[in-house]
Amino acid sequence: MSKVEKYIRKNCLPQIYKPKSLGVLLREANLVSAEQIERALRYQIEYPDLSLGEILALQGWVRQKTSDFFVQDWSKLIALKERKALGYYLERAGLIEEKEIKKVLAEQEVSNLKFGTLAVLKGYIKPETLDFFLFYLFPEELGESHQRTRKSLRKSRQRKRQLIASIMKRTKSSIL
Repeated sequence: MSKVEKYIRKNCLPQIYKPKSLGVLLREANLVSAEQIERALRYQIEYPDLSLGEILALQGWVRQKTSDFFVQDWSKLIALKERKALGYYLERAGLIEEKEIKKVLAEQEVSNLKFGTLAVLKGYIKPETLDFFLFYLFPEELGESHQRTRKSLRKSRQRKRQLIASIMKRTKSSIL
């Protein structure tokens, strides 16, 4: 076992298993804003029969499947030692669809990039959401994936700028 793994097991894992509220989990995963949580909690005072997850879903801020996943399954899943693929958890949480998983897997074969990196680059999930899942489920992957995702995003932005510059140049020359 490496020093990093020992450190994670000793210092991070005990904190991971402490139960957290739905609002805290959704904020940590960057799935909702603090303002959305505050508004939902105010609605909950007016509508005490509705859960926070139901209110967030009714407002369209998260899918009901997502809030149900974090309420019913999350604490059980992070306690398990055996892990499934990242796409499994993202799909169970309602953050990515099966067809999107297939697209990512197909591109993964040719690009040699990690699943999470490709899911971020395709806009299926936010980088912070990827980091959240990696931190809790695959902490040993976090630093490595984080660096790859940031690097790939930088390259993607650079290619976009080059493409825009090329289009602008062509448009300018066709006008003249």
